[in-house]
Amino acid sequence: MGNKTNGTEKKDPTILTDEDLQMLEVSTQYTTEEILGWHAGFLKDCPMGKLDRKQFLRVYK
Repeated sequence: MGNKTNGTEKKDPTILTDEDLQMLEVSTQYTTEEILGWHAGFLKDCPMGKLDRKQFLRVYK
């Protein structure tokens, strides 16, 4: 995980694809509903779908 991409960056970072959801379900203990809830909360704090250094420090301090 991180901000680096492999050249296949999605056009809209605010959208979770079915593939994203499937990967997150397999990689975590969370359900689709929980993942979508976390994602909605993230977008409320970061409407552009990106977390800058200042936001990161505020959230994870």
